[in-house]
Amino acid sequence: MIEPKLNFDLAFLDNFESKQDYRLKLNHNENVYGCSINVINALKNIDTSKIHSYCQNDEHLAKLANYFEISTNNLIALNGLNEAFNLIFNTYINSNDEIITYSSNKEIEIFSKLLNFKTKEIFFENFQFNYEAFDKEIKNSNFVYLSTPNRQTGELISSSIIKKLLNENPETLFIVDCSYITFSQNSNLADFIDISKHFNNIIIIKNYANDYALAGLNPTLIISNSTIISHLNKSPKTNMHPISFVCLEAGIKDEKFIEEIKKNNKEVKAFLIDEIQKIGYKIYPSEANFILCNFSNHCDFYFEKLRKNGILVKKYSKDSIFSNHLRITIPKLSGAKYILEILKPKELLIFEIDDVLFKSKGYQKAIKETYKHFSNKEIDFTEIQKIKNIGNKNSPKEIIEFLLKKDNINIDKKEIKDHFQNLYYNPLNQENLIDKDELNISKEKLFELSKKYDLVIYTSKNSFETYYLLNKFNIEKYFYKIYTKDNLKKENLKPNPQGLLEIKNSCPHYKNIKIFCSNIDEIIAGNKANIETIGILKQDETDNIMINNFRHLGTYYILKSIEEIETFLKKD
Repeated sequence: MIEPKLNFDLAFLDNFESKQDYRLKLNHNENVYGCSINVINALKNIDTSKIHSYCQNDEHLAKLANYFEISTNNLIALNGLNEAFNLIFNTYINSNDEIITYSSNKEIEIFSKLLNFKTKEIFFENFQFNYEAFDKEIKNSNFVYLSTPNRQTGELISSSIIKKLLNENPETLFIVDCSYITFSQNSNLADFIDISKHFNNIIIIKNYANDYALAGLNPTLIISNSTIISHLNKSPKTNMHPISFVCLEAGIKDEKFIEEIKKNNKEVKAFLIDEIQKIGYKIYPSEANFILCNFSNHCDFYFEKLRKNGILVKKYSKDSIFSNHLRITIPKLSGAKYILEILKPKELLIFEIDDVLFKSKGYQKAIKETYKHFSNKEIDFTEIQKIKNIGNKNSPKEIIEFLLKKDNINIDKKEIKDHFQNLYYNPLNQENLIDKDELNISKEKLFELSKKYDLVIYTSKNSFETYYLLNKFNIEKYFYKIYTKDNLKKENLKPNPQGLLEIKNSCPHYKNIKIFCSNIDEIIAGNKANIETIGILKQDETDNIMINNFRHLGTYYILKSIEEIETFLKKD
C-alpha cells in the first residue's frame, strides 16, 4: 500500500472540540459579535450570476488595492491562511530549507512535514519578544515567520521592530502574519503595508476570518512587492471567491462597526484580565481578541471545568511550551462574567466510587463468583469485607488471591484477574456484572453539590470501568478530575497518599479538602495527605467493627449513607 506523505495524527488541530453543546465557543478566536450589517446587506444584494461562473476578480482586486493604496501587482486574494502558507512555501522554500518562527502555529509544522523543510521555533522568557536575541538567532537564516499580534500570546511586535529586522537581514525573507492587527490599540495594517513599499524581503499575510466575523468565508490577503507577488502568481492557487470579495469590501468600509468591536474587546479584555489575576493566575499582555492564561498545575482541571460548563477554550498539547496555558477568546461582558463564575475556586470534595457513589453489587458478586470458580466454595460478602478491612488490598485480584491462599489454592494472578474482568466488565460481552452496580446518591443531589463545590473522583477502579459507570448514569459531567488506578504506579496505590497529593497539587482550592470513602486504605491515604476523611458506612453493615476502625484511624466524620452529605456539609 502507498503510504501518505502526512503520516501523523492531526487530532490536536481539533483542539478537543467535540460535537458537544456549548454555551461559549472561545477556542478559535472567532468574532463573538457577528458580522457587520453592511456585510449582511451586501449578501442580500449579491449578483447570483457570480456563483455559476469561474471567478473573474480583477474588478474586486482593484477595489481592495485602491482601499489599501497599493497596486494590484502588490496583492493576492485567497481563501484562508493555509492557502497563503501553501502558496508561499511552495514558491520559496525548498526541501531541507529551514524557517525560523517566533511562537508559531501547528499549521506551519504540518507544511514542514509535507514539503520536507525544517522549522526552528524561538521562545523568550515570559513570552516577551527580545529583538537582540532574535536578530542574533536569524543571522544565517533565509526564512522567518512572525505573527503580530502573536497568534498564541497576543503580543504585538511593532512595525519599527520589523523595520529594524528587515534592515539588518536583507537576504532573509520575512513572512509577517498580521491577522489580528485589527484589534491592536497601538498599530494597524497600514503601518506594515507602508513597510512593504520600501523593502523587498517582506510578505504580509492578513486573514479576515476573526476580526470581521467572516470565518465561514475565510478571506485572506497577501501583500508584498511586485516581484514577490509575480513569483507567487506563477504557482497554482485558489483565488478568493467573488462572494468573499463582496463581504470583505463591505466589512472593511464599515469603520464604525470595527471600532465598536475594538472598544468592546478592549473593555471586556481588561475586565477579564483583572479578575483572573485577582484569582491568582498570570495573563500575558495581548493586543488581539484573546488572552493567554497561565493556569500552572491547575490547567487541566480548569480546561475540564470550563468544558463541562459549556465553555470551549484552546488547550495545548502536553509537549507544548504552552502546556500549562489556556487561550481564551474575549467574549461579550456577560460571557466574561460567566467564565469568572466558573473559574472561582471552591471547596474540593473527593469521592471514591465503590460503596460511596455506587452500591457495588456487581463488583462484590464478581469477586464472589471468581473465588467460587477457582475454589468450588461459596463465600459471603461479610468475609470479603473482612479482607478489605485488613488493608493493602487495592484490587479484586488481590482480595481473591488472598482468599484462595487461605485455602491453599495457588492460581496464577493473571488468570484470576482475567476471570474477574470477564465477569465484571468486558466490552465484548453482552452482559456484565458491572451493570448491577447502582447509583448510591441521586443525580439531583450531585447537581446541587456541583454548584457549590468542585467534585473529583479518586478510585481504585481502572479508567474503563470508571468512565463506563459515570457515563451510564450521566454523572461524569459533574467531576472535573477523574483519578483512577491507571494514573498511578502500583507502588503508589492506596494506602500510599501519592494520588491524593497529586490531586491536591492539580486542583485549585482555598479551604480544607474532604474525601468521602468506605475503606481503611482510603482513610489512611487521606490522613497522610492531610485531607479530611469522611467514612461512609455500607447499608448492609450491622456491627460496629467498621465504625471502630474509622474512629481508630482518626476519621474526621462518619456518615451512615452518602445521602447524608448535604446535611453534614451544612453543619461542617
